[in-house]
Amino acid sequence: KGNVYITTASSNISRIDQAVQSAIKFNRKVALVGRSIDRNITIAQNLGFINIPKKMLVKPEAIQHHRNDLVVIVAGSQAQPESALSMAVTGEHRKVTLASGDAVVFSADPIPGNETAVDNMINSLTALGVEVYYSSILEDLHVSGHGAEMDLKLMMALTKAKNVLPIGG
Repeated sequence: KGNVYITTASSNISRIDQAVQSAIKFNRKVALVGRSIDRNITIAQNLGFINIPKKMLVKPEAIQHHRNDLVVIVAGSQAQPESALSMAVTGEHRKVTLASGDAVVFSADPIPGNETAVDNMINSLTALGVEVYYSSILEDLHVSGHGAEMDLKLMMALTKAKNVLPIGG
């Protein structure tokens, strides 16, 4: 029941596509909220990496007219202060109002250093009566998009890398 909000890295197009496919399967419309989500999904659609049927899309302005039938892909999985999810939690977002009975799924683990901010956001969501799902309580909820040790060793062997610079991004 309620609307389902899913937050993940906006560049994780395959995860967003999984959310869209689940929405379609369960007869829910899809709304995209957040500048980074909009930008990345527009690019991914133009390149053919994701296809969201137009009849499934709900404009963010219309979210308030939908209860119990939406999956909202929302930016802010790292509790960034100006993100759409952070603003919705504090009641400052113009188009998104979270309500008791809604669910928020964090499909991204906190980046080291963001744990406290994400935990505070989870606490605030819970205080609003929102059901919150995240990897600390559901072990198999989030699978890393980063290569494992053997994947990295294989990539270095295949490319005959002379140097490796590990980065986050």
